[in-house]
Amino acid sequence: MSALLRTALLVSALGVGAAWAAEEPEPAVPGPPEAAVELAPEPKPAEIAPPDLPEVAVHVPPANPLARALQAALQGEPRPLRRLAPKQREAVVAFYALGAFEPVFVADGGWTAGARQVASRLADAGRDALDPSAYKVPEIAPAATPEDLAEAELLLAAAAIRYAHDARGGRVEPWRLSRHVTPKLALPEADEVLARLASASDAGEALASYNPPHEGYRRLRGKLAEARAARQAGAERELVVNMERWRWLPPDLGERHVFVNVPDYMLRIVEDGRPTHEARVMVGKPERPTPIFSSAMDHMVVNPSWTVPPTILRKDMLPALQADPSYAARRGLEVWRNGRQVAPASVDWSNLKGVSLRQPPGERNALGQIKFMFPNDHAVYIHDTPARGGFRQARRAMSSGCVRVDQPFRLAEAVLEDSGAEERLRGMIGQRSERTIRLRRPLPVHLAYFTATVDASGRIQRLADVYDLDPPLAAALGLGR
Repeated sequence: MSALLRTALLVSALGVGAAWAAEEPEPAVPGPPEAAVELAPEPKPAEIAPPDLPEVAVHVPPANPLARALQAALQGEPRPLRRLAPKQREAVVAFYALGAFEPVFVADGGWTAGARQVASRLADAGRDALDPSAYKVPEIAPAATPEDLAEAELLLAAAAIRYAHDARGGRVEPWRLSRHVTPKLALPEADEVLARLASASDAGEALASYNPPHEGYRRLRGKLAEARAARQAGAERELVVNMERWRWLPPDLGERHVFVNVPDYMLRIVEDGRPTHEARVMVGKPERPTPIFSSAMDHMVVNPSWTVPPTILRKDMLPALQADPSYAARRGLEVWRNGRQVAPASVDWSNLKGVSLRQPPGERNALGQIKFMFPNDHAVYIHDTPARGGFRQARRAMSSGCVRVDQPFRLAEAVLEDSGAEERLRGMIGQRSERTIRLRRPLPVHLAYFTATVDASGRIQRLADVYDLDPPLAAALGLGR
């Protein structure tokens, strides 16, 4: 619903009238008689249409007592909606105003069938690792007044909106836990939730659908039910934490997508829910973690050059550059200042303003022979590396934030869906210039962080919490550290 429409509905009490009147001609003043002269008929004036006026919603009092009570309950700061954010409250008011303040959840002095379905789902919120006490359903007394029913309507609406918001990941702001965790949450609008529940054949199932639809989430949910039935309190915390992380991913991962689980040190291309390509990866060190977010790969670069990130230049290379004038040349690095290549000896390394280091394409390049690009705010990507020995290690958190991938040309073939791509791409190697290859269609990329997963046989796979992210998330969910 547009902001303009919402505003029009919120000011529906206004009454606007407009009148158009033609100006009356001034009375004629008699003058001296004139000789008769044949005059040509005056031209007919062109018709002038009045200007378009903006449509203004006109207040019409609701026809029944319950609708009037609901309208009154939504005035000012509605008490039943106090736990919703201001934007959500505004959307709720607009939703009911658009429907002439007709209720969705109450009728004939009690709950509708849809309301009972919603209430059942809210009571069962623990099944999805949500807190049922956060979505309390009010009771309706047998002799409830229209005002009582209006309050019950809004309390249930607010509870359903909070459930949908939390089910989509709104309980926690991930970026407050770590500046490297920056998913874009698909939080639903309050009026969209109410409209969906009002039109659903099963409102309870419609509300449940705001939880993640992914197989990985459903498997964890099944294990949570088993743990609670067996009263295994120790297992619940890790399951709940990892179920919450599924809410941070888009509801639609893409029929075909790249999925990197950082603690697993693996990259997979998944098609229709089935892995079609797997590769070992190295991820960021704990002090320089690989960020967690989703984007879309749109091109790759063969023979990439590498501009040293400012953080690496300042923290890793500066002491060596200051102590050894030949350091840059020995590492195959070009020194640039204000857009011009300069000799390392000419640089005052105590002042890095305008100074950058660039490694041209070649065998020694830190990015190897190919990199895979997906736009993001962290300036990270997937790339080859000349230091391949790390792929033989079990724990592979050793990069500066980017994802280094084993057998990158096999990945390129899989990304391009072209079995002959590797040979052609290798034919470009050795050139001194970069070559950009655009993908025919963007490929979703998800950099995720799961320390507990459930495999197809139903076994829980536990992975090391490489970046120590489980305790702060558990605390934010009220589970303790």
